[in-house]
Amino acid sequence: MNKKSIIITVAVLCVVVVGALGFTLGKGIIIKSNPVNYLLYSATQNNHTAYDATLKASLSVDEATLTDSLSFFSAEPEAMAKFVTSLVDQISFSGDIVMKTNMDQKELFLTEALSINYADQPLIDFGIGLTQEQIAIESKTFYDKSFTMSKAELFQMIKDESGVDLSELHFNKYIDLFDMEKDPLFKALVKDYKGYETILRDALVNLEKGDKVSVLLSNGKEIKCDELQVSMTMDELLKLYVDLLSEAKTDENLKALLKSKTIEVLNLVISSEDYKILQIEKSEVEAAIVEIDTNFDTEWNKAMDEMIATYQDAQYQLSQSMVDIGTYNIKVAIDSKYNIRQLSYAMDMMGFNMVQTVTYNAYDNDVVTKALSLPENSISIIDMIEDEGLASEIGNDMVDQGLTNIIEGEALNQLMSDLKTNSEILPADERDGILSLVDYFFENKDLLKDMILSNTGL
Repeated sequence: MNKKSIIITVAVLCVVVVGALGFTLGKGIIIKSNPVNYLLYSATQNNHTAYDATLKASLSVDEATLTDSLSFFSAEPEAMAKFVTSLVDQISFSGDIVMKTNMDQKELFLTEALSINYADQPLIDFGIGLTQEQIAIESKTFYDKSFTMSKAELFQMIKDESGVDLSELHFNKYIDLFDMEKDPLFKALVKDYKGYETILRDALVNLEKGDKVSVLLSNGKEIKCDELQVSMTMDELLKLYVDLLSEAKTDENLKALLKSKTIEVLNLVISSEDYKILQIEKSEVEAAIVEIDTNFDTEWNKAMDEMIATYQDAQYQLSQSMVDIGTYNIKVAIDSKYNIRQLSYAMDMMGFNMVQTVTYNAYDNDVVTKALSLPENSISIIDMIEDEGLASEIGNDMVDQGLTNIIEGEALNQLMSDLKTNSEILPADERDGILSLVDYFFENKDLLKDMILSNTGL
């Protein structure tokens, strides 16, 4: 290669590289220049099949508003409002969600956990898990083991009760019907989105881009993000729901897709002769297909009108109320790859405030899952159904352990201590009533537990 050819080759490569970088940077500038474009692009460009998220929520009360409400209940409403506020401020909720799907492998994994806390200590917790083969329910507050039921056990129970053997059904063929990437009706629906986009743009007209923020993930890593923020009244939020539902009602592509998929499922029930397994007459399935084909629009309009009317009625009721219904302050943090990393909702209504934050710690291949429950750490729900003695024994253990964990737990004990300490600002007679309650609690924990146990009949 001669010198001239080398120069030309290098020049071409430079143009390609600089052009590619310029397009990437230019695309980012265009997207980020408009906050609504930025949000819509981030919300739609990533089709995540898995995510790991944590939830945190806190409560608070406006003292001035609460003072007015307590004027009939306390000799010193300002002091009582401060007292109540000091307790409410310590209440919080925390939880996590892990979800992972694989349509090709027909796999599903979902776990959700929620804890109600006081002073950052768990008072009561709940959890549920689901895969394509098992469901698990647990609460460490009430029992050390989880309660599980397998798909095979569920199907056997249904067979015993009704004679219908769902294990003979091949569900994968029905799941395949909803793999719609190549479905022309689905493509038409996705392509014709302008009506929904216009509604969202009108609703988010006040969306603004704020400063850079750092989002702390569960693994301790911090990610720099852009923050978008908007405030909406309850009336504006309800109007958004009404407008979106009204658009959906007249969306011919959406109606065509839903109608088509419903009929496809029923036709598959016939062609596979699954109606025999389900113990349904073939003629009943055929009649259902005719009914859907003939009256789908009528029933669709009826259902949508009912939903729209529900939100419109809520709008009317709010317009007639004499109180300030407050606003929702919404914030969205987006990372450099256009992944939504955090959603925050702050609600202020009649002096009552709640802030809820969802942080997305991982997506797709970075999401780690684990077995719902090991056999040695679980109790079969079916075994409890079939063995009344076992169910009674476990029920008694759950109440006993639950009461012990709650009554002896740090959360309730801290609450009682705060009741005693914070009540010092109250009038003497009101303070004495609270102190008597606290003293009774600390002196009679075992008695309280026995009283509750006896009242449950266990």
